[in-house]
Formats: sequence, structure tokens, C-alpha cells
Amino acid sequence: MKELFVLEIRRCFRSKGFKTALVMGIGIAAAHAIQFFLYINGLKKAGVDPSYLLLTESYLGEDYVLVWHAIYYWLLPVLAALPFSTSHFTDAHSGYLNQLAVRKKKGQIYAVRYLVTYLSGSVTVLLPLMINLFIMAAFFPVGTPQSFQLTSVISQTGIMGDLHYSNPLVYTFAFWLITVLFGGLFACTSLVLSLFIKNTFYITIIPAFILLFWDLLAQQIHCTKWSPLCMINEAQDYALAWEPIIVTVSAGIIITYFIFVVYKSKKDILGE
Repeated sequence: MKELFVLEIRRCFRSKGFKTALVMGIGIAAAHAIQFFLYINGLKKAGVDPSYLLLTESYLGEDYVLVWHAIYYWLLPVLAALPFSTSHFTDAHSGYLNQLAVRKKKGQIYAVRYLVTYLSGSVTVLLPLMINLFIMAAFFPVGTPQSFQLTSVISQTGIMGDLHYSNPLVYTFAFWLITVLFGGLFACTSLVLSLFIKNTFYITIIPAFILLFWDLLAQQIHCTKWSPLCMINEAQDYALAWEPIIVTVSAGIIITYFIFVVYKSKKDILGE
């Protein structure tokens, strides 16, 4: 099983999908940093002192001034799905899956595929945040946010709100864990859809549209606590709670794992 895992990891991180996701992520991170620096220059020309701006409140994950923050979260499900979520469909179509089934047990094949897909989604959604934070760290101090300055919409009563105003970097890293968990879940959701949808483009984008529609509906009915796209938003533009996050991640992993690994392992892998 270890040999299969290493093989799948290499295939994943050498794939065109991963490289595409990496380029998109770097592009979003760089575009946000460039526009933010232009925004700072505009403030200086207008006679406004931008020294109140801090790193964690200005970087991609928390900045609510520029559009790149929203773009990143809208595209996050696509970034998660690009590296390996279409692998089952393409391998079945090319015959590679049949060759693999001759050498390995079905349960191992599906379990490893699920794990690698989850890891790939986690990595690709985290990279833009990390890259952007490192770029911005060269120009902005960490500092300690002050709620009365109104540079953040994060409430002290929100998720880890007190931590945000006492140790902002720890808050950021802790929220990255939530983003990573959902990134893997989004990737595996697309992987499950690949069992039923026979088109790589639709496998990649359909979950993103579903999540976007879900998010808009949740905002309309004032139930943002149950919107996955709100749950991963570090800026906490809408009210969040721990219970929906825990339930959504746990149920999502159980359901996708059962469908792709447990249920699919009982089917004949040959001839897919």
C-alpha cells in the first residue's frame, strides 16, 4: 500500500491539473499583493497614513477591501479539484485502472486514491494563502489588531475571535486548518462525482457552482453558519459557529469515503 501511495502522490503532483492549480493560486496571491500595494500608494497620495494596516488583516485570507479575497474563495473548490479529482474518470477511460487492478487490491486502490485526492485538495487551497502571507510579510508588521480601529469585521464573539485580537498569527494558522480540511473535502466531493459524471470539465466546476449557489441561498435565508464557503472565510464576513463546521466536515468525509471507497470497492473495477 505504501508503494501505491508513493506512486499516486507522484502522479498527482506531476499532473497538469496540479500545475494549473499552482499557477492559478500563485496568480491570485500575486495579483492581490500588487493591487494592495497600489491601494497603499493611493492612500499615501490622498494624505492618509497607512501605518495602521497590519499583516494578518491585510493579506489575502482576511482582506475584505479588494476583490481578490472573494475571487479566491469562489475559486477554492476548483483549485481543490484540479490536481486529482478527475483521476478516476481518466484512468478508467484510458485503461490504466484495469491494469492497476490486476496488481493491487480494489480496497487499497480506492482508499489510496481517496487519500491522495484529499491531500492534493488541501495543499492547493493552502498554497495561495501561504504565498500571499509571505509576500505581504515583507512590507507589513504583524502587530496586534484593535477592534476599535475597524480594520477587521471579525467579532470577538466569533470563532477564535479573542485569539484574533491577542495572537493574530496563531489565529491565521488555526483557520488554515479549517481551510485545509474543507479543501480536501471539496476535492473528494468532485472525486465522488467522477463516478457519475463522464466529463472532466464538469467534474471540476460543478461542485464550485453548487457551493456558490448554496452560499447565496444561505445568505438570503440568514443561515450562513451552514454555508461551507462561509465556514472557510477567515475574515468571518458572516456569523459562524463550531457545530456546523464539525458536522459538515465529519459528515462530508464519512459520506464521500463510504461512496468512493466502501461502496465502490464492492463493484467490479474491470471494464469501467
